[in-house]
Amino acid sequence: MGATRRTARATAPRTTSAGTRAARLAATGCAALTLGVLTLGLAAPATASPLPAAPTASTIASAPVASTATGTASTVAAASTAVATTTTAPAPAPTPTETTPVSIPVDFATIADSNGRFYPTVDILLGTNPEPYTVILDTGSTALVMFHDEIPGATTTDAPAKVQYVGSGTSGTIATADFSIGGQTASDVNFLAGDCTATSCLFGGMAFDGIMGIGQTLQEQESSSSPTTYPWYSPLRQFDDSALSAGYSLGFTEQDNVMTSGTLTLGAPSVTASTPGVTAIQAALDSGSYPNALGSPVYQKAVPLCWSVEEVAPLCQATTIDSGAPVAMLTGSQFSSLSTDLVSDQTGLDPETVIGTIADGKSLSFSATAGGSSIASWVATRGIHRVELYDSIPDGHLNTGNAFFIGRTLSYDAATGQILVQAGAPAPVSPAVTATATGSGTVTALWSDPEPEPAADPAAGAGATEPAAAATTASTLAAAAPRPAEALTDRLVRVKDAAGHTVRRFNLPGEATTTTITGLVDGQTYSVEIASANHRGVSDYAAATVTLDAGNTTAPAASAGPTGTRLADTGVTASSPILAALSSPLALGLVAASILAGALLATATRGRRRDTL
Repeated sequence: MGATRRTARATAPRTTSAGTRAARLAATGCAALTLGVLTLGLAAPATASPLPAAPTASTIASAPVASTATGTASTVAAASTAVATTTTAPAPAPTPTETTPVSIPVDFATIADSNGRFYPTVDILLGTNPEPYTVILDTGSTALVMFHDEIPGATTTDAPAKVQYVGSGTSGTIATADFSIGGQTASDVNFLAGDCTATSCLFGGMAFDGIMGIGQTLQEQESSSSPTTYPWYSPLRQFDDSALSAGYSLGFTEQDNVMTSGTLTLGAPSVTASTPGVTAIQAALDSGSYPNALGSPVYQKAVPLCWSVEEVAPLCQATTIDSGAPVAMLTGSQFSSLSTDLVSDQTGLDPETVIGTIADGKSLSFSATAGGSSIASWVATRGIHRVELYDSIPDGHLNTGNAFFIGRTLSYDAATGQILVQAGAPAPVSPAVTATATGSGTVTALWSDPEPEPAADPAAGAGATEPAAAATTASTLAAAAPRPAEALTDRLVRVKDAAGHTVRRFNLPGEATTTTITGLVDGQTYSVEIASANHRGVSDYAAATVTLDAGNTTAPAASAGPTGTRLADTGVTASSPILAALSSPLALGLVAASILAGALLATATRGRRRDTL
């Protein structure tokens, strides 16, 4: 998270109604507060920078303790080195008793003027105060931090502690109190009772009561007057009902860049690495075990992830999957060409300074291993899917931002250290593409989307087979159930020459079904490639090859660069049979080879593509 903020509770009585809380947050800069259900997590903060940077929560750092809440140390310069993912397995932790999973509702606090970027929040009870505290849920930090130096009913110790965010922080002492969330209690939880100034604990201009860090790491804070130490770690690992400490699951949903719901489920995951549609990310072992009833091993917070941004070589590096960060955080000079707002003179900048953003429309995907299948992908925007470039990140940990939790559920298994990623809805399917030379140096491409596959008939007879694991749990069945297709937001277009070099790259709106590219070289062969994107992800590219006639005598188009058809933005009424056919994906096959259709479309369309990327 970024700059922290002091809660308004110091000067106003605490209120519990959703309307009153929404009004209080709005008064401090919160653009919207949307009710949802959370599965816990938090983000790392952005630093002060020459560019406006969205604040994000960084890892907790403990002043008197050498070990801090960090994951696998990885040098940013070693961009091509994959993070080690295996270590000696720990002794098996005690098996938790069966218990009913507990779901917890979550609010989303939207940052003003940010195009939808947000912090997930949840209400907790602490000490003897009957009124709830609103805290940010953060998988990017590792323990409970309260922005109050006095909590009713808490026992104060003399063990100093502090938390440092990028550009802000707070310090205080460890205190102990009973903790409750969703009606579930953890007795004698240690937390930082911090002392905030008027602006030191603001996030996105908003005041919260604290941050509930639930990422991996065990810290121990020492008393200043005795050898006593106080373990400081996630409250979700300390429930009196130990089965609830076996893990948790977290996922968010949104519509049109507005967060609509989220779910936090306490307890062991209901899926495993062998569940169809689930990808496991293995955290490396840290040292020691948690001092809870389960004695679960401590794993590292950051996990190995491979980032693929456009056609830049994948970067495999330790990454924090961060529910509390409103933006993704990336570093590496190889990505500089993908930014349109890069700071030109970076001399003397402090570490962890924002130097640019990945341009709107650029594609980003993640995989658990180099060359592995994508487990999350999106098109960069200035809003929820914003990706910021940093000059450096001292601990080497990249950060996914909380967009990683949108449209998928992440389940954390305390015993194995696995993060199980399960998509809530599939990414788009690649379109079928055709390409035709339509003049000197000119190619027209057309594409259509495949018809959705019919849902499987659950009453089908012996001929139907289902994976054995698909019948094991209700959540698995729900994951396998067909989901409605989501509207496309973008078509990604690129043109490659015979040597495989990209010579054109731009985006069109999701409704587009054709484009005309000019300025190519007669006599050369090109591959025109189209991918589809929506808020659930980006498809693979589909390609069509076309060779321009070396003896072409058709006059070249006036434009020297590619042009994109934007039927939705042109204001053209599809009144002629040809234009009507072009605007209908179902009739696209009738005109795919029609040179006349491409010419008419190029003439009639007054719009332009969304971005030249």
